[in-house]
Amino acid sequence: MRAIILIIGLFLLSFYSKAFLDSKQIDSVRIVVRNMPSDTTKVVELAKLARKYSSHQMDTALNLIKDATNLSKQLKYFYGDAYCKYINGILHVYLGEYDLAISYSEQSLKLFKQINDKRGIAKSMNSLGNIYKRKSNYEKALNHLHQSLNILETLNDSSLITSILTNLSLLYQDLENFNKASEFQLRNIRILKKLNDFKKLAKSYLNLGNIYVQKGKNTEALYFYRKSLALTKSKRTRSILLNNIADAYKSLGRYDDAFVYYKEALKIKKALKNKEALINSYRGLGNILIIKGKFNEGEKYLLKGLALAKALGNLLRIQQTLSCLQSAYEQKGLYKKSLYYMKMHNIIQDSIYNKTYAEKIATLEKKYETEKQKQQIANLEKDYRIQHLEYVKQQNQVEQQKFQRNLLIVLVGLIIGILFLLARENIKRRQKNKLLLNQRRIIIEQQTEIIEQNKELAQTNETKDKLFQIIAHDLRSPLISIDSLSQLIPFWIEEKDYDSLQKLAKTMELSVSNVLTLIDNLLNWALNQQGNFPYHPEEFDIISSIKEVLKVYTSIAKMKNIEINLDSGTETFVFADKNMFLAVVRNLLNNAIKFTPEDGNITIGVDCKDTYAEVWVKDSGIGIEKEQKDKLFQLTGKESKGTKGEIGKGLGLFFCKEFVTMNKGDVYVDSAPQKGTKVTFTIPLYELEDN
Repeated sequence: MRAIILIIGLFLLSFYSKAFLDSKQIDSVRIVVRNMPSDTTKVVELAKLARKYSSHQMDTALNLIKDATNLSKQLKYFYGDAYCKYINGILHVYLGEYDLAISYSEQSLKLFKQINDKRGIAKSMNSLGNIYKRKSNYEKALNHLHQSLNILETLNDSSLITSILTNLSLLYQDLENFNKASEFQLRNIRILKKLNDFKKLAKSYLNLGNIYVQKGKNTEALYFYRKSLALTKSKRTRSILLNNIADAYKSLGRYDDAFVYYKEALKIKKALKNKEALINSYRGLGNILIIKGKFNEGEKYLLKGLALAKALGNLLRIQQTLSCLQSAYEQKGLYKKSLYYMKMHNIIQDSIYNKTYAEKIATLEKKYETEKQKQQIANLEKDYRIQHLEYVKQQNQVEQQKFQRNLLIVLVGLIIGILFLLARENIKRRQKNKLLLNQRRIIIEQQTEIIEQNKELAQTNETKDKLFQIIAHDLRSPLISIDSLSQLIPFWIEEKDYDSLQKLAKTMELSVSNVLTLIDNLLNWALNQQGNFPYHPEEFDIISSIKEVLKVYTSIAKMKNIEINLDSGTETFVFADKNMFLAVVRNLLNNAIKFTPEDGNITIGVDCKDTYAEVWVKDSGIGIEKEQKDKLFQLTGKESKGTKGEIGKGLGLFFCKEFVTMNKGDVYVDSAPQKGTKVTFTIPLYELEDN
């Protein structure tokens, strides 16, 4: 059965790949579907895949690296063993288990040294340097990073050298050695220019600007911020840069320039709906306006920032804004208000302090308990030594006593020995019974697991049976229909009945579209059943992606005189698998067209929340009964008919639910008979990592 599914999946892959995948993704799907041969290449690929999954599916990552390690041991692949330990170290850093991360990284370093793999040695030392930095062991961190840099310079490996230079620069920033930090960042910039790596170059200019701000050299910081701004296309990154430039102008006393950049940053943040970032812009604009003598305008911005900080529950941002308000009212001579905001500031400061203090107390209590246990162990050992000395002393006294006393002691010792042997035998018997009980428990658990697996297998087989029923009906029927229609073409041409030919073309187009949709869903099912569905999350703009889909479905909707509208603002970047996202949008639009009568309308829109986007498709169609809505995302095999007799099995909606769940989202439906349907699903927004 597995072999049959695999053959069908490979056959359908050729259709699927043309519409949804690029060449690299095709290779990746091929490797996964065909199950790579168990050789050294598979070890490395499994380890690389584990690292990719570490940012969003740690359980999967750990299982992959475990498989890679076991295969490496079977093959006695020395490099693979070293590389697996290196990746294991990185995974445990993400888990916050720094001691385990150090252990794995040191093991990988030792193995790379044994095979004299200098690049591997450098990467392991870089990993150790970053871990020691997280543990605040700066001496060891510097030592390992410098050794890594020296090795890579001998290898002339520019790509890895840039990573080490960035790590060293950030480490020296933590140590407040800003001259060293800027020196390494400038070296990094020179290399990145040669490599034409503009994305990393923009990030390095931003980091260098931050260093000069910390050095108190705002003019130099402005120079590097502008260079970063010229290379940066991401709106989120541009808003950060604009805010940094405004802060630098404010520090230089150039308040008009600062106001312009705060305003521009605010405009972008509003478009991105980045509420936490908006607080900084409101606070910056408020302070600038108050300095320029526009107290009322400045007060409004500060109060906006305070209200937003309270809504988000961000104590630090609340404290900073309260401090600005207190200072502003004091300068204005409004001492009553100034005193009020000073008291509020102190209350928030106490809350932050108490939270930090409570965490410190918990840490100290934990350390105290550990020390207390160590002291108790030491006391017990001391008591034991005293008792042992007393026992030896008593034995010496006994040896000096009379023969009768010695004989009595021997007899007592024999009795005690017999009792001890009996007690030990009793303990062994209990241990055996405990072991037998434990083995019985394991057998019962295994039997339970087998029963559950059999249930899952039966459910899977039932799903497969339903799917093959769909194949027998939905795949064969449209193809027969196309074959029959194609036989009419010569007849209509001979009769020169072009109106009939045009209607025939539209009918064939709809049949082909249905077949392709079914084939896509069948491929999705085959991949999903084997647990090998490709998941490649990336940053992309969903508005432009939706527009691409609309180019196809607008013409299909016109066949029923249905109007499709897009309701959305500016570009919205998310982090998800783009192919899965497009598949969900296509299925929802296809269903909306199918169940909307002629002269109807369909609207697709996007709403941005704090950390996710809501994508919705609303139609003026026939709606859904309550009992149908409860089973909408299940594979029941029951037919549903559109407004023009279009037949569907619900397979597309089944995969919509699967795809949305794989992308950490949710999907829900709002519908009633003859009132239309609105299907909404969520997808995570792309989050920019602050430097």
